[in-house]
Amino acid sequence: MNKAEEHKDPGVIVGVDGTETALRAVRWAVAEARSRNLPLTIVHAAPYATDTIGRRRVASILARAYTVAFRQAPDVSMHTERVVEQPLNALLDAADRAALLVVGMMGGDRV
Repeated sequence: MNKAEEHKDPGVIVGVDGTETALRAVRWAVAEARSRNLPLTIVHAAPYATDTIGRRRVASILARAYTVAFRQAPDVSMHTERVVEQPLNALLDAADRAALLVVGMMGGDRV
């Protein structure tokens, strides 16, 4: 059983990539999870993690995001998940099972 199967309730899923923008998304997602009384899943798509260095990078990205979320809302049920798919496919799959999918955005025009 993988971690997604352990958490059957649709929850808030946030995609992270190690950037400060992603950590802002984590902060927003954990607040939303708390307000909706839902679990939080922090996801990192890591098709690159085929060696020790890649797996350490994944662990670091997920640990930092988890720490940010936990410090903000230790009462929210949360876990991390590494997926091996490309980021776009991973986010689309996550959207299918989430009550809410959160991602950060950099640049672009605000409308």
